[in-house]
Amino acid sequence: MGAPSNTYVTSSVIGIEEDVSRIVSNVSPVDQKFMKAIGNTPEDVGNIKHEWLTDTIEADADNAQAEGDDRTAAAIVAATRLYNTMQIQSATYFISKTTLAMKAYGGVSKESYISTKKMKKLAKDEERAFLRGVRNDSDNRQMRGKLNWITTNLNKADDATLNADGTVTGGTNRAFGADIFKNTVENIYLNSIGEPDTVYTTTALARKFTELGGAGNYRQMVEKGKLDSYVDVYATEFDFVFKIKPHRLYPSGVMTIIDHSTWKKAVLRAEKKTELASVGDNKKFDITVEHCLEARAESANGRVTNLLNV
Repeated sequence: MGAPSNTYVTSSVIGIEEDVSRIVSNVSPVDQKFMKAIGNTPEDVGNIKHEWLTDTIEADADNAQAEGDDRTAAAIVAATRLYNTMQIQSATYFISKTTLAMKAYGGVSKESYISTKKMKKLAKDEERAFLRGVRNDSDNRQMRGKLNWITTNLNKADDATLNADGTVTGGTNRAFGADIFKNTVENIYLNSIGEPDTVYTTTALARKFTELGGAGNYRQMVEKGKLDSYVDVYATEFDFVFKIKPHRLYPSGVMTIIDHSTWKKAVLRAEKKTELASVGDNKKFDITVEHCLEARAESANGRVTNLLNV
């Protein structure tokens, strides 16, 4: 039954105010798990080529000396000098003065809102560089990211190639299993004094740890009314206990086993927002940071590649 004749209904009303929430929901995720887990280098940084030293102790050996004998000096192995390249990363944006003068729901036309949005995008780019960067020392300098630093304890397909820049190309993808993971962890244990405690990988491979632990075959009561059926902590025979952290920025089929204490962020120029000179009817802004990753002991970490991401 419809409204009586001549009833003034909403479709006839001119000038109805819009009903738009003042709250703006930002639905894009921002992962910066690795960068937030490592600290800055304590030393001042003053060059686009950032260098540091690593050293090793000789392997153990039988050490029994004859009484009264003259000693024979053993060779001293020099420290290794490593470097990474400072990468400039920025977010630049222009806003018309008309836009800044307007009123918009949720303040989406305000410079402060736009600045926050751009800084979050820059944070994603920073994390990507610290993870996946391939070093380039010429124009548009790029740092070497964490994945490409880890070569000592690299578990790749037999037919894959480890390139000089740390990238792995080619290779037949393999199903992930306990042997692959434990072999990599064992190599870390044998090759370093590191204490890795975190596994970063894709969401699909993170779920594989549930299968390794058999958690999918049972349910565990966490508290009244709640059950869990997943693995987020995984222990091994080598005194290491790992937190499993899926990461949205990880490439398909890759996993790393990380000791955060062996990585540092070296900063030449801290992140800073600057208003640029404008000759038109607009305002110009730039957010810039110049930094790189310092790999103090890549041998305390592990990398697994060529995994089936299913």
